[in-house]
Amino acid sequence: MLKDAIVIGTGFGGMTAAALLSKAGYDVLTLEAANEFGGCASKFDRDGFRFNAGATVGMGFEDGGMLKRLFDELDAPIPPMKRLDEIMKVYLPDRTITYFSEKEKWYKEVTDKFDKDQDRILAFFEEVFKVAEVLQRFVEKRAVFPPSTISEYFTLLSNINMSLLGLTPYLTQSVQDRLSKFGLTTNKPFMAFINGQLMDSVQSTAKYSPSLLGYMALSIFHKGAFYVEGGLASIIQAFGGKLSCFRGRTAPAP
Repeated sequence: MLKDAIVIGTGFGGMTAAALLSKAGYDVLTLEAANEFGGCASKFDRDGFRFNAGATVGMGFEDGGMLKRLFDELDAPIPPMKRLDEIMKVYLPDRTITYFSEKEKWYKEVTDKFDKDQDRILAFFEEVFKVAEVLQRFVEKRAVFPPSTISEYFTLLSNINMSLLGLTPYLTQSVQDRLSKFGLTTNKPFMAFINGQLMDSVQSTAKYSPSLLGYMALSIFHKGAFYVEGGLASIIQAFGGKLSCFRGRTAPAP
C-alpha cells in the first residue's frame, strides 16, 4: 500500500511530524523498532503500575508554550498535569540544591547553596536567561533552518534582527567558554551542578555543549515545568490518538 509519507521513530519529533502531516491530509505510516512508542518518553506497565522509562518532566505547556500551541493546532486534549514549583532536588556530596521554577526563588537558592562567587553565578544566569529569551522568540517564528525554498529564505531573513545578530559570538563558544568569562570554571561544586544539568538535558558537559543549546537547556525549566499524569507517555498517546483520528497509522518496524 502506497503512503504519502513514512515517519521512522515515534518519539516527540516523529509523532509530532506524523500528526501534523496527517492533519494536513497526507496518508502517513509511522514505524517504531521498540515495543513501546515514545522514544525518550516511553514507559512500561507492571501489575497495574506505570513506570517512566525516560524523560519525566513536561515542558512547553505554559501559555504560549510550544507544546501548548501544538496541541491547540492539532485540536487535541492536553493530558491532566500540574505545574511544578519545585522541579527536582540535586544532591551533591556536601549540599542539596532545590531546583525552583520561579526565577526569583531560584536566584535565592543558588546564592544560599553556593557561598562562593555568588555575584558571578547570578550574572551568569542573567546572561543565560537573556540569550535564551532572544532564541525563544526566534524559535517561535518556526523558521526553517537551513532554508531550501524562496519562501523559507524569506521567512528566515525577515525574522533576523539585531538582537539575534548579537548572539553571533556565541556560535563558536561552548558553555564552558562562557563560564570561563565569568571566572566560574574553578568553582568545583558549581561546575558539578552545571555539568549534571547539561548531562540530563543535552547529554553533554559544559566543555562540549554549544553555548546556545546549553543556555536554552538551562533556562527551559524556568518557563514552566509540569508533572503529567501517566508520565510523558500520555503526551505521546495523545499524539497517537490524533494520528488515528486523521488518516495515519502506526506499526512496529520489521
